[in-house]
Amino acid sequence: MEKRLQSFRIAAMQYGLFIGFFNSTIHFLDDRYVGRRAIYGARVNAQKRIVIFTSHSGVDDVASTKEKLREFAQLGYAVTIVGIGVGEEVYKNTYYHKFVSVQLFELGVVAQSILDTITEEGICFLDEGWTTPKPEICTTTTTTTRAPATTITKAPSTPRPLPTQPPFPVGDYQNCSCSPQSLYIDIVFVIDTSAGMGADGLMMVQYSNLSPQNNRFQVKADISTLVGQMSLDPNSERHVQVGLIKYSNVAVTIFKPSDYNNEDEFNVDLWTDARLADVDENEDEVNLNLGLVEAARMLGSMRRGVKKAVVVYAASYE
Repeated sequence: MEKRLQSFRIAAMQYGLFIGFFNSTIHFLDDRYVGRRAIYGARVNAQKRIVIFTSHSGVDDVASTKEKLREFAQLGYAVTIVGIGVGEEVYKNTYYHKFVSVQLFELGVVAQSILDTITEEGICFLDEGWTTPKPEICTTTTTTTRAPATTITKAPSTPRPLPTQPPFPVGDYQNCSCSPQSLYIDIVFVIDTSAGMGADGLMMVQYSNLSPQNNRFQVKADISTLVGQMSLDPNSERHVQVGLIKYSNVAVTIFKPSDYNNEDEFNVDLWTDARLADVDENEDEVNLNLGLVEAARMLGSMRRGVKKAVVVYAASYE
């Protein structure tokens, strides 16, 4: 179950990095999950909850969703809004069951009290007319104050056995489609981790319509989104092999090809591997050639007869 939840967390991170509106989010929920013609309807005779994590701060945008969210409530959905870095006053002109405020600095750790508040007041309560004993709905902790920041460390991992590659006709990539799900290609990601990438260079998202030349997108999220749409399963006729290298004044292989036979496992390690925590702000020297030489060496160890691609994320191409 925990592994499945982790894959959901990774998927949620993959597809959330775009400029949008709160109104668009609500209409997406209506079309896919809530509305009478929704693609994925709710179960009959089940309590219904929606938890929206949002940093939208447009007052008019938020207010435009009031009637639609009122419809959600009439259809039995209790909506909890978790405002990230935004106060409840922004959402006072829309309709919701519960508002929970989370400050940006609290995102570095998971404070149990925040989870308890969302769970107790946004999920684990009885709708009018329901008599199910609360312990049968869910169980929470008894934490009442927000936990202090703690350092989260990843347990030592054991080496994965290399998956067995099934025989496949050399050059058959010519017949594969251009959709990510059926690509037959070997890819090496080469990432600049020098100070030139800027503070939080692997994690920061900065977007401006006024100054597009200054835009910086989250490197990890970009890679995670791409790989998340592909198949790394070696038992699939058409699948992708992925490797990842970081470089500054030296080049280091982080993920070797064939280390992974599951895209979710790759994305979990992408987000949790300490070697990719962020850029080295003390390292000004950068040598792209070293990264490309290491990439060429890695490509030489990958599958014969399969097209190759190198994707470079760099602050400088000198």
